[in-house]
Amino acid sequence: MVSARVFLEQIQEKLSNPTKLLNMLKAKMKLAVKIWLAIYPSLTLFLYFFGEILSLFSLPIRTLLLTIVLVPWVVFAGVPIVDLILNLFVQSEKRP
Repeated sequence: MVSARVFLEQIQEKLSNPTKLLNMLKAKMKLAVKIWLAIYPSLTLFLYFFGEILSLFSLPIRTLLLTIVLVPWVVFAGVPIVDLILNLFVQSEKRP
């Protein structure tokens, strides 16, 4: 476990280099957008197809079932698919 002192030193190091901090924030923002692009359509389609069946269950059970299915889907398929699509889009823009 990281001690508070080590944690504060790491924060101080990141804040002392604004360029490094900005690059880190850009990378985190890109990742957040990719995850959102994978989650939103996945969740919408899942609820479209299974929403009526899921409505028979209580909210905690529905949430459990949604996360059991969607978290692995997003991690192992959704985000890689979004990466692939974005990379194809970026490559097509670079070509003359």
